[in-house]
Amino acid sequence: MQTKQILEEIVKRFRPFVVTTSDGYSVSIQSVNHLLVGKDSMVIMDSQGLFEFIPIEQVTRISTKEGDVLLEAP
Repeated sequence: MQTKQILEEIVKRFRPFVVTTSDGYSVSIQSVNHLLVGKDSMVIMDSQGLFEFIPIEQVTRISTKEGDVLLEAP
């Protein structure tokens, strides 16, 4: 599979979600265009175009906007 195909599939399947960190901070990801995930960190662009840096080790939960847990740290 080519990179272009992978990216198109990610965009097609994307659903908004919420990231919660170990200090209780939560941020909603509304668009795949506002998210960058690397090996050790996540960068989120907010509606004003400002960037938030979140280390992956601080992420404790990823859930749907409705509250259904998709992934939770042990």
